[in-house]
Amino acid sequence: MKTIVSISSYPNPYCGISHYTENLLAGLKIGGVEPLHVTPYEYPLALGRIGYWTPEKLELRGDVADSIAHVQYEPGLSMPIQKIRDAFDIVIGTAHQLFTDRKNKLPFDYLIVPFKELADGNRIIYMPHPCRRLVFRIDKLKARKMLNLNEEKKIIVMPGRLEARKNFQEIIPVFEELKNYELYIIGGIPDTHFYLHYRYIRCLMKLPNVHIIAGFPIPEWILDLYCQASDYLLFNNCFTHYSVSGCAQACWEFNKIGISPHDVLLFSELTNENSIKYYNPQHLHDILVAGIDEDLETCLKIKLAEEFETKNYIAVAAEIKKLYERLS
Repeated sequence: MKTIVSISSYPNPYCGISHYTENLLAGLKIGGVEPLHVTPYEYPLALGRIGYWTPEKLELRGDVADSIAHVQYEPGLSMPIQKIRDAFDIVIGTAHQLFTDRKNKLPFDYLIVPFKELADGNRIIYMPHPCRRLVFRIDKLKARKMLNLNEEKKIIVMPGRLEARKNFQEIIPVFEELKNYELYIIGGIPDTHFYLHYRYIRCLMKLPNVHIIAGFPIPEWILDLYCQASDYLLFNNCFTHYSVSGCAQACWEFNKIGISPHDVLLFSELTNENSIKYYNPQHLHDILVAGIDEDLETCLKIKLAEEFETKNYIAVAAEIKKLYERLS
């Protein structure tokens, strides 16, 4: 039966992948395609539990010949890509935190690298992490008034889960000196490595111009409101093999310039053409002290706006629909 099968963790566990899948499924339905969603678990994942999907837990029921599989999963996936490729005509991947399948030792199962490196443009297709078309959008000053934030200072928002890989210890000395900036770190409390970075969060909380808004999880509308109140979005993750970050999509969604580290795979779609890149904490400090030129800021925002037209969920769903119509 010709269809699009979505394989992911939606609606459980409650995470960014769930939002991603929900938005993409809605985009496909708007495009006139009724996708079939498959979750690899027979029961919801409990909060605080990390689950792993092994090949034995994937059961493809019914006839899926001449169909498309859209695969993504977090946290942790030992993905039987060979089994999936054999079952479907086309495999679309938006890989997140994926691990190698050591049992089968398939050459392209090591999906801790981005899925785009596996794509052949024919049967294995890479799709970027798309962006939302926001229903609720207000200007920066109105958002600040709603949140009772300083209207005079530059505000930087660092969105996403409060995890050790965000190198909070590097941020502390940078913002100790930048009194004209307010930094808001906002995101969910992870269920892993909490004590590993707890001491860094305590240090950050001692700075009068650094604020932490945390939850388990943070409601999306609160995160959206802080992003809209910001001047810039900051990402400071260390080097990882994770694929493109869902948090980074806020740059396109809110038309906000992202300030992100060089050579970190997570932010590979943020480039010198649409964002500000830095090499180390001192370079980040120097950029913020000097300020961002208004003409450059305008050019970067125009580039973000142009890219949004091909990166939003409706546009990505339309590309998937084209593949669907190509099937026999």
